[in-house]
Parts: sequence; C-alpha cells; structure tokens
Amino acid sequence: MQHRKAVLLPQLATAHTSTSSCARTAKAGRWLLCALMLVSAGSRADVVEEANGRCMEQMGEFGVDAVQACVEHDVQAAKALQQYPRQSRQIVARCTEQMRSGGWAMVKLCADQDIEAEALLAGYAKDHAELLAQCESKIGDQGAAKIKACVERSLPPKNQ
Repeated sequence: MQHRKAVLLPQLATAHTSTSSCARTAKAGRWLLCALMLVSAGSRADVVEEANGRCMEQMGEFGVDAVQACVEHDVQAAKALQQYPRQSRQIVARCTEQMRSGGWAMVKLCADQDIEAEALLAGYAKDHAELLAQCESKIGDQGAAKIKACVERSLPPKNQ
C-alpha cells in the first residue's frame, strides 16, 4: 500500500496539512469555515491528500486505477464546490458536516440535490404550505432534498 501511495501522489511529499486545523475548526462548530478552508485554492494539496487516504482505504483493493479515479473525482468535486455562489454556502457547509467522511464528491452530490430541491420547495410553498411546514418541522436540518422527499411522499398521487 505504501508503494501505491507514493506512485499516486509523489507531489505530496512536501505538502503541509491544514486538515487538523480544519478538524479543530469543525469541532468548534464552524463547519462553514472548515468547508471553505478545505475547498479553497490554497489547500489543493490537502484536498488531494485527504482524498488519497480515503480512496486508498475504500478502493485500494481494486487497484491503482480505481484509487486514482476516486481521487480525481473527489478533487474535481472540491474544485466545483469552490465555484458555487455565495448563497449556497450554508448548504455546502451542512453537506460538508454531514457527508464529508464520504468525500468531496458526496458533499457535492448533497449540495447539488439540496440546491435543486430548494427551488422546487419554493413552488410547493404556494399550494402546500401546511404540508411543507410539517415536513420542515419533522426533517429539521437534514436539507432541502429530504424535505422535498417528505412533501412528495405526502402529496396525493397525480392522476395520469
């Protein structure tokens, strides 16, 4: 395994790590700051190092190509999260808190689903305000995608 790690990311030999400082920040309850720290341009090596470790653990048995694909996918997701608009930061922070152990690709998937769901929930607010309020209360801070699913499960079936 050590050989694979060296083959995958030799450029990390001299990289410094802010992951532990991010972990301290996150423990202090500031996930938004942590999320922004890790996906900032200055911490690309940290993102790659984190992805490499996680991908080695989860995909190592499938070989170097699988690990490299996993790392590349995670790094691309982290870069994409950097480009998200300011109004999405709260969503990215929540998804980071809840999904980060699965990697940045999972964080991005979570954020994308919540951003899409928020737009749909705005439409539901007119016709199904009471149901929406019930689902928001029931689901809490689990994200707009779960609230949307709750609302849609509770709606009467559409006639086809």
